[in-house]
Amino acid sequence: ENADRELSYIKIIDVGKRYLVNHVLDHIQSRIVYYLMNIHITPRSIYLCRHGESTLNLSGRIGGDSGLSQRGKEFARALSKFIKEQNIKDLKAWTSQMKRTIQTAECLDVPYEQWKVLNEIDAGVCEEMTYEEIQEHFPLEFALRDQDKYRYRYPKGE
Repeated sequence: ENADRELSYIKIIDVGKRYLVNHVLDHIQSRIVYYLMNIHITPRSIYLCRHGESTLNLSGRIGGDSGLSQRGKEFARALSKFIKEQNIKDLKAWTSQMKRTIQTAECLDVPYEQWKVLNEIDAGVCEEMTYEEIQEHFPLEFALRDQDKYRYRYPKGE
């Protein structure tokens, strides 16, 4: 385990009797750890997947609440096909409250729940900007984020 000392991970031992959490650095990682430690523990697999490409992704914009692009919809259909092939009993999906995640989950044709706590981190004054626009309008913030992406916080954001 010394070789993994610098890695971020959570090890769940004996179906939740003991947890080993290592090197959790940012908000998203801590949220994942919180949920894994507080779900009703029964033997099961947990699958994690990002949403399909959004229309804001196409223009290189961060954050926002846009829907899926055409390619994002194709991804959601391919994901649905893959999930059906796995023949997973009693599958339930968790999504954020963002349109793109809900649209991805709806393609799965399984029950899903929306969790506000899974929403993307708010980019504050930089919400829906491109990185080029951030660099132009907020050069210091752009440099600070570039130096430490995982601990950086956008002005008026999370």
